Amino acid sequence: MHLGSTYFAAARVASAAAAYRAATFLLLHYLSILFWGLQSSNIPPVALSIHPLLGCLYHQQQHHQQHEQQQQHQQQQQQQQQHHNHHQQQQQQQQQHLQSSSIPPVALTLSIHPLLGCLNHLQNHHQQQHQQQHQQQHHNHHHQQQQQQQQQQQLTEQQHSSCGINIIYPSSFGVSVLSPEPPSTAAAPQPPSPTAAAATARTAAAAAAAAAYRAAAFPLSH
Repeated sequence: MHLGSTYFAAARVASAAAAYRAATFLLLHYLSILFWGLQSSNIPPVALSIHPLLGCLYHQQQHHQQHEQQQQHQQQQQQQQQHHNHHQQQQQQQQQHLQSSSIPPVALTLSIHPLLGCLNHLQNHHQQQHQQQHQQQHHNHHHQQQQQQQQQQQLTEQQHSSCGINIIYPSSFGVSVLSPEPPSTAAAPQPPSPTAAAATARTAAAAAAAAAYRAAAFPLSH
């Protein structure tokens, strides 16, 4: 009896140890699959086959990652907008500084010191002269271009007139119409056209026939 009880006790201890090892192995296996599924981009099918909660944890992790990415993107956009606004503010400050650094109006400068008004007047006069010179140069350049074009057209017309060809420029599109012209300016006598000569011959023939008919019919009338 004592040996039997000892055997049964040893068997129970062995089965309890085996169950403990199995439970420990399954727990570690679950934990490893859970960790791997959360770290990987795709949840493994074996995790869903083991327990549905792993799929829920995976979806929660994906939603959390997407939310973090959206927040990072929004922060980047805000930083870029702030940088752009800061750059615009710097440009505005520079323009204001340049404007404020210029000589103030005449009334204020004269109230401070008469020499400042003189400097302001000289500066305005210099600016006006510079603008007038620039406009005059532009006008002279345009006038020179027009004169060159006119001289070129006159030269071309003279060259072609000496060859018996007159060039007419009807529009500004560069279209040229060629018309023959005699080199001399005096009007040359134009030869009669064939149509006019034929009409004159028919008129003369009809008049001669009528005269012959009258001459033949006159004695018969008496």
